[in-house]
Amino acid sequence: QAVETLISTAPLQYGDLAALGLASWTPAGLSAWLLELINVSTGMPWFWTIIAGTVASRLIVVPFSIRQMRNSAKLAPFQPRLLALKDEVTRAYASKDTIAVQRAALKQRRVYEEAGVSLFPMLAMPFIQLPVTLGMFFGVKKVCMHPLEQLHDSGVSFLPDLTVADPYYILPIVSAALMNLQLSVSNVRPYAYRHLLAFAVF
Repeated sequence: QAVETLISTAPLQYGDLAALGLASWTPAGLSAWLLELINVSTGMPWFWTIIAGTVASRLIVVPFSIRQMRNSAKLAPFQPRLLALKDEVTRAYASKDTIAVQRAALKQRRVYEEAGVSLFPMLAMPFIQLPVTLGMFFGVKKVCMHPLEQLHDSGVSFLPDLTVADPYYILPIVSAALMNLQLSVSNVRPYAYRHLLAFAVF
């Protein structure tokens, strides 16, 4: 009886998704909780609830992304030196010269210090961004796959039922385009990642 009440067409209440096992302390569960919070607080249709939840999840990582871009900009003038040091590290590994590897790693660390760049935020960014991004993806998927009657009325005419696949492929195309844009923007700083793990352990 309780489950039947929860999956009725009545608006969700706080705690309903947790009662259905969709909200938890996992990244996906926290994303589902965020969607519930937005939907219950604002009364927005679920289509716009999911968009608002996605935007909110992206805003969480914005400060880290900004700091990472600033660090990458600081490292830009040092790229030739970092590339040379990368070759030095490669040669040291090839010759199995542990002392040379450590020496090259210390040189790299000095370059980062000279540029005023902290290693930890650049190393931590992927581990922050990935759970947030995948958490929202799997959170939305879990909610849409669960028999929630509220999701049968999305609030938009071109995609009325969120429990079925987009027949026009609008959202997959938009998602792919935005992902490509993000990767294109990210390509301005790929060199920074080549040198981080080479000496992070030293």
